[in-house]
Amino acid sequence: MCRNAAAVVVVCGSLLVSVAWADIIPPGYKSIEHLVEFENLGDFPDYAFYVYPRDLAREQEGNSSVLLGPDASADISRLNPLAVGQSGGVFLFAIPKSLAGAGDQPPKEEWFTADAPGVFKSRLADQRRNAPLHGSDRVVNRYRVAGLPQSLSVTEVPIEGSSDDPSRDSGTSPLLPGYAMWFLAALPVAAALWIVLRRKGRKAPTSHDAAPR
Repeated sequence: MCRNAAAVVVVCGSLLVSVAWADIIPPGYKSIEHLVEFENLGDFPDYAFYVYPRDLAREQEGNSSVLLGPDASADISRLNPLAVGQSGGVFLFAIPKSLAGAGDQPPKEEWFTADAPGVFKSRLADQRRNAPLHGSDRVVNRYRVAGLPQSLSVTEVPIEGSSDDPSRDSGTSPLLPGYAMWFLAALPVAAALWIVLRRKGRKAPTSHDAAPR
């Protein structure tokens, strides 16, 4: 019984810390808006374009992608950071309209997680959700798309008059909060192990108890 309780403590504690940390802004940092924009998606009318992932997959079609609309932009600072880490980054997907249709139906999860025929993807900039207080409140990465229908590639293009400085506003947290996150995540594990070992120590027979009388 105590082992089951310890396992529950470990799992619940780790999940709570991970979820809570995703919304914590480190001291000296602020939330920012991080947009990705695309100049020439209209050059490829046979494709529907999605930014992936939006959220953690919950066995619901269309719950893990963002269809790019006429303005061809997406706010990736609002993507679920746990899903981004799980997927290995933020990606642009090109889905043939022979699969996607008119785009009015929810996309299928296998388009993004399996080798669907004719589907291509290309990795975008690392997600930025916060930046130093002295930095910009808004970061924009603009791309041109090429390669279709044989492949998909994205090339970042400069934005005239932009004051965004990605090297300054990297959105990465200081090292200390990162180590603090792992320390907090380890606390439930240590507590559970301590409980298990303490219970086992209480129940273990002594040599005096085991000796025949």
